[in-house]
Amino acid sequence: AGDYVPDSLTNDLVASRLEEQDCADGFLLDGYPRTVEQLHFLDRLLAAEGTALDAVVQLVADEDEIVGRLLKRAHEEGRTDDTPDTIRHRQSLYQRETAPLIALYEERGLVIEVDALGQVDEVASRIAAALESRGLRPAASTPHTPPSCMLLRLGRAPKPQQHATRGREGVYAALGEMGRNDLSLI
Repeated sequence: AGDYVPDSLTNDLVASRLEEQDCADGFLLDGYPRTVEQLHFLDRLLAAEGTALDAVVQLVADEDEIVGRLLKRAHEEGRTDDTPDTIRHRQSLYQRETAPLIALYEERGLVIEVDALGQVDEVASRIAAALESRGLRPAASTPHTPPSCMLLRLGRAPKPQQHATRGREGVYAALGEMGRNDLSLI
């Protein structure tokens, strides 16, 4: 329990989802890529379309805080598979498989590190300010809704209160009115 879905399956899902019309003007990748192979697949996929990521938002929180949040979510949602051991296993897997991607994206100048602790509106403000410092601004005419193209949760993006952590809720609040900005949350 707590292992990643195989790269081949995840990559196929991502490629298929990015072909959908609602991704034509931009997309938000949540939890993808998680491995170096997925990162390289995404690079090839975007290059074939003549595009690239604008930014990678890294939400930073203490591991004990993350475990506490996930245990709370497990209790609230009746998720019996989210035990402390499973959550710690996921954290270990993240450190081994996903954390190295940050260095690769840092080399490209894409990483925006944001403190994910605090209330949703505080985190959202931090994210918006960090994105604006990179010249990524909300589109004035876009309604205040979460991005509609989200991967590994195929279909419409969940409403913020349905998401696992306040940090990610803040992302949806901050990015809710983004226009053509391709962002990856990892």
